[in-house]
Amino acid sequence: LATDEKALTLSRENNTLYEFLLPQEQVSDKAPIINHVVIKADVRGSTDITHQMIERGLNPASYFSLNFFDPISAIISEYGASKIFIEGDALILSLFEHKNMPGGWYSVARACGLALNMLMIIQRYNEKSRKYHLPILELGIGIVYREDAPTFLFDGNNRIMISSAINLADRL
Repeated sequence: LATDEKALTLSRENNTLYEFLLPQEQVSDKAPIINHVVIKADVRGSTDITHQMIERGLNPASYFSLNFFDPISAIISEYGASKIFIEGDALILSLFEHKNMPGGWYSVARACGLALNMLMIIQRYNEKSRKYHLPILELGIGIVYREDAPTFLFDGNNRIMISSAINLADRL
């Protein structure tokens, strides 16, 4: 029997915990994940953009934040996506499909819609950048669908997703 809270949390998140609860003890948890999609959106040429900004006495971190991370972060929940992590100039997102919830079994379509919206956001910000002679952002996007659930581990209270889809989305 597992009694360690960390082991219980890991097992629950990865759907490997068998709990035998009385009816009054059962909690209606969310349905288990059965499939998932990973999106990686990466700013191409970010090293050159960073050097250009620094040479002009401008802050590249603010530029990436205001023109890429902030506007995209504002829309991801509309598509049922969540951040896996940020890796320098890249944003890695996930979308899940849950058991017995067929209304949400269109994660690839949601991922494609999100990717299109991200490209339109970058295009709008690039129009402003051209006006002020700032660098133009080009976005590379990889989308990968997996017919299984990802695995999760924890760093303190932070849930970390493990999936081969992350590496493949990076290569795409």
